[in-house]
Amino acid sequence: MIEEDLSAAWEAGEDIKNTSSVKYCDNLGQSVVIKKVNSQEDFENHISYYKKIIQREIRTPEMFSTDKKHLMLKFASVGMEKNGDKVWSKTLVNFNYKPEKEVSNIAFLVRAIEYAADEDWTDLHAGNILFEDGHLYLIDYVPGRGRHKIGSFGLARILPDEKASLKKEMFDSLLEKALTKFPSQLVDYSGLITLRENI
Repeated sequence: MIEEDLSAAWEAGEDIKNTSSVKYCDNLGQSVVIKKVNSQEDFENHISYYKKIIQREIRTPEMFSTDKKHLMLKFASVGMEKNGDKVWSKTLVNFNYKPEKEVSNIAFLVRAIEYAADEDWTDLHAGNILFEDGHLYLIDYVPGRGRHKIGSFGLARILPDEKASLKKEMFDSLLEKALTKFPSQLVDYSGLITLRENI
């Protein structure tokens, strides 16, 4: 991983809907996103936990470079959509089921839940998971924030139409298959229950 000055790219980057800490850049020879963190500790943690995610073989956008001086990290762009002058990222709520990727996505969910349980990461929610080409990708994996029970993925807080879409795309089935790999006392089923409620 290289160290580079990302300040100019940050300034030239495009705002992404619903976040002020990440910018999208598609004029650097490849599409990337740049994440800006608030402190040296957050910066070091993102690098440290990124390495853990890679070791655990959990799909995540590749980190290309870091900028220690400006507290920025450059990642491959995953799940980004551009509509006119607006940029937004597809997350778990945009999931589209592809049968040939079911086994891979269940493995992803199992590994993400294991990681959350091992790190006591209670901020694993739908917005921490990106979606692209049938696959899910984990982001923002620094523990210690949020109040989402392990295995719930914060699904109780998503919008009714998002719940209906996830159910239509059979995500509830994938989640159930992942959750059953764990002792029931270790994981929370409220997200699955929420998806299966009448909407």
